[in-house]
Amino acid sequence: MSNSIFFNNNLDENQIDHWSENYVESYNLPEWFENLIYVAVDLSILIFIGLIVNKLTKVILLKSLTALFKKTKNKIDDVLLEKKVFNPLAYLGPGLVVIFLSPYILSKHPETTTIVMIVAKVFVTISFLMFVNNLVNALEHLLENNKNFYDKPISSYAQLIKIINYVIGIIFIASFIFNKDVMHILTTLGALTAVIILVFKDTILGFVSSLQISAYDMIHVGDWITIPSYKADGTVIKITLNVVKIKNFDNTISTVPTYAFITDSFQNWKGMSESGVRRMKRSINIKMSSVKFLDQTHLDKLGSYKLIEDYLNEKTRSIDKSNDQELVNINSAKLTNLGTFRVYAEKYLASLDTISSRHTLMVRQLQPTSQGIPLEIYCFIKDTQWVNYEKIQSDVFDHLIASVNAFDLEIFETPTGKDLHHFNLEAQV
Repeated sequence: MSNSIFFNNNLDENQIDHWSENYVESYNLPEWFENLIYVAVDLSILIFIGLIVNKLTKVILLKSLTALFKKTKNKIDDVLLEKKVFNPLAYLGPGLVVIFLSPYILSKHPETTTIVMIVAKVFVTISFLMFVNNLVNALEHLLENNKNFYDKPISSYAQLIKIINYVIGIIFIASFIFNKDVMHILTTLGALTAVIILVFKDTILGFVSSLQISAYDMIHVGDWITIPSYKADGTVIKITLNVVKIKNFDNTISTVPTYAFITDSFQNWKGMSESGVRRMKRSINIKMSSVKFLDQTHLDKLGSYKLIEDYLNEKTRSIDKSNDQELVNINSAKLTNLGTFRVYAEKYLASLDTISSRHTLMVRQLQPTSQGIPLEIYCFIKDTQWVNYEKIQSDVFDHLIASVNAFDLEIFETPTGKDLHHFNLEAQV
């Protein structure tokens, strides 16, 4: 494909005589100096005509469009003006005029004509690239501020279009400068594929990753994500072709390569936000030596707690019915303070308006360890806002920790220096 397909003037073969030839020759100047004057004069004429066309284009095109857009209530044209989409078009006119007129005005200087034509074609190509680039910026701005697209990786696609635009522009500019067919340039680039892949490795990986992220709906702007390998924990504020910017909760900014979301594991909390509930999963370690059966005195005391009153009455009747006369037999059914406290914790959680009744709610024992018996609280809080969530969770555990003593249970704590000091004093006594 020849570049003449884009810039074909269809010029006549007849050339006009230089208008200043007779005037310059009357001074009997050296030939090289005469040629220099001819070139300077002709170039000045071309530049002057180009400036006039540029001025006319700005007045007719840009000012007319600006006046027209300001009269409309549509926000799209305001963005087009803000991003200066049409400004590069003012340079297309002068460039095209120079391309058309240079073979006539510079008819006596074919070498100069060739150089001017190349410069003009490059100038027109760059102007068109700027127009496309500004248009993409405007579309990116419009889509990012559209509620239907605000969470999509618009920046990634915008960057991709810009890269394609620049690559195409560079190919045509190279064909103009080296006077080679576009297909010849593409063939040369094909031979350099390995080098190109190496140079643009991150861009290629980012592009593929962006497509996968978009196709599988993995992350969006505004999502809360956690990616441990990059120590990032916060809200996604921008998704581009190469990187994803995350604003952490300490107000620092983490920049993570886009392809890391494909190669590394990460956690997206979007599901939690959309469900309207947030899980609470935390344990209280109960000292094993404090676990015991409840006698009648304890049962009478705990029976006054309304949350477990019905449970204790029902459980007591069931135990009395199933047990043999030998109540001291360890194999007989009995209530324990730990089991009763577990039921109390469940009843307490179920009574709270801040805890969801539509989701899993349970209090369970985990595998005993050297640090006691973990009693895990597992439920879902209706408020997903971090501050409110932590407040509700703290209130729940404040109450449960304070209630442990009422069941004659003890919370396991690793002995501190003060505890060991008291132990030594007691041993001495």
